[in-house]
Amino acid sequence: MKTWLIYISAFSIFLFCTPGFSQNPGSEYVPDGEKSDAAYLSSSEGIVVDVVVHSPGLENNLLGDSPDRDVTVYLPPGYHDNPCMYYPVVYLLHGYNCDNHIFLKDGGYNMDMKNILNDLISQDIISPLIVVMPNSKNDYHGSMYTNSMVTGNWEDFIVDDMVNYVDRNFRTLPQRESRGIAGHSMGGYGTFKLAMRNPQVYHALYGLSSGMMVFEDVILGIWKEDLRQAVISDPDDFETLDQGVQSSIAKAAAFAPNPSTKYFGEFPITSEGVVIDSIWQKWLKHDPYNMLPSHKDSLLKFHAIQFDCGESDLFGLFPSNVKFSEALDQHGIEHVFEGFEGSHQDKIGERIEQKVLPFFSDHLADTLVSNSFIPNLLYSHCFEIDENSHLRERILPDTCYWDVDSMQYQLIYGDGADIFSINSATNEILADSAELDYEKKELYELLVQASYKYDTMEITDTAMIIIKLRNINDNAPVFHDTTFSIEENSPALTHVGTLGAEDLDGDIIYFEIIDGNINGTFSISKQLGQIRIANPDSLDYESMPQFNLKVVVKELFGPHTDTATVIINIIDVVTSIPSAEDQDFLKIYPNPTGGILYLDVLENSMQISEVEIINITGRTIYHKAESIEQVDVSGFSKGLYFVKVRVNGNMYVEKVIIQE
Repeated sequence: MKTWLIYISAFSIFLFCTPGFSQNPGSEYVPDGEKSDAAYLSSSEGIVVDVVVHSPGLENNLLGDSPDRDVTVYLPPGYHDNPCMYYPVVYLLHGYNCDNHIFLKDGGYNMDMKNILNDLISQDIISPLIVVMPNSKNDYHGSMYTNSMVTGNWEDFIVDDMVNYVDRNFRTLPQRESRGIAGHSMGGYGTFKLAMRNPQVYHALYGLSSGMMVFEDVILGIWKEDLRQAVISDPDDFETLDQGVQSSIAKAAAFAPNPSTKYFGEFPITSEGVVIDSIWQKWLKHDPYNMLPSHKDSLLKFHAIQFDCGESDLFGLFPSNVKFSEALDQHGIEHVFEGFEGSHQDKIGERIEQKVLPFFSDHLADTLVSNSFIPNLLYSHCFEIDENSHLRERILPDTCYWDVDSMQYQLIYGDGADIFSINSATNEILADSAELDYEKKELYELLVQASYKYDTMEITDTAMIIIKLRNINDNAPVFHDTTFSIEENSPALTHVGTLGAEDLDGDIIYFEIIDGNINGTFSISKQLGQIRIANPDSLDYESMPQFNLKVVVKELFGPHTDTATVIINIIDVVTSIPSAEDQDFLKIYPNPTGGILYLDVLENSMQISEVEIINITGRTIYHKAESIEQVDVSGFSKGLYFVKVRVNGNMYVEKVIIQE
């Protein structure tokens, strides 16, 4: 049953395109501060970019490894020139004690992935694709691509965090049918393990000299002495240990994590080499051969499976790869396994160029093949227009895929649904200018639904349309009539009052007195609106008890104005009348008061014959020409009053505060 599956291949997508965003805006492929290939402007060559992907599942791991992982991404020729081209993706996993640059020039494998891909694509041997190479090397030199309470969730990083990041930031075809996974050595092991556990993510897989395919034969067989040496080793000597011993320690932390042990992991044998079955069972849960019966259905979902191994593999991996191939046959899982003359890593570049990349080019869909991925019918817009203007904007879908003129739109709801409408003939969103008033509402959010008939499917999509109004100067300042009071004979620069005015459009306003300022009695601060005494000689109650100023408020940049009347009442200050407070025979109390004001004459030979109460504006609000002993002021407004009392023909005055 070692046969090739029938493959799907199609022309790459290249349809008409208009400016705008699609699901995977290519303009965002290199985050700020991260390096990119200097040749990125060239359309004839693919480029390599390095990005950083944050993985929440790697936070707070006990080894202290950073959750921000370097990821190298190859983008094919023409990526920047064709914004409507979307690509399949291959995720390529490195081996133990390697990192994301191992497949590149000078990376250690004597190969250059960028040049290999450029040559194959330029010669039309393979279709353009994106290749993603993550750094999964941890402080133990290898993550085993496994979720561990000690080392962190490396499976989640590869399957979830990295795939989601790549789909968001590059123009991928974010569907299972266009996604493949491959790896070398530890990466080949990770390829099979991740594929078994996540068949919904990947469509095809390729393993190169995959390690640990049968734990019984490898870990407890040809590598058992490395495992025993790890049991007796000292953590302080880790960096000086043989790589096989280091790898055993990394496996313990990944497969049987235990923070209370010296390496944060449990070994399945004793220092004498005796197997500890309870711990070994924990390890076997990560053994592809042991996982196969329970994960058979997962591998059956794969469109194509292929792997290879050198017959003279340095680490003795060939027999276990053959045994795993035979197990796949027993479970009826179609695949191709190939042995080749060579060792563990002496032909990696050759195998990738001649086998791996053509394999994925044949078996990954480079166009939309199912409704597992539906491109956007509609994407969110933000229109910014002047208030009081007509809105007439066309709503555009992802034009790389859809026939714009066949789209149907409907306004579902929003805070301006009663103002806006959609013209079904032109697909324009409309609004009457009379309703678009910035001073009433600055921003509207509308939910719009688009529908499209795709083959036999009725596809719908929704997006938020934001209408933002620009403020224009269309309102005059608001200014109201105002009244102030000031005592006569007040000195120059005495503050009379401050005017208040509001410009709804936010323009700067200033004030001017244009009439009624007799003898220049008052001045006004243009920007602050403060009125002060300029000519105190004209401030005389007997000659001018009230001023009626006409004040205009103007916009500094706009044409609008408003005027108002400012009344200034002059308070009569009776300087010739003696103060009642200085007289021993007259007492006016309580002061302040809010109820009864008492008037007491303390000498029998004296009598009150008149009482007058004047407010601060100079108006008489109470007057009695008779002898009284009290006045009820509970109905008076609170404030300062002058109480004038005539006693035996002489007038006396006292300031009284009335409060509530």
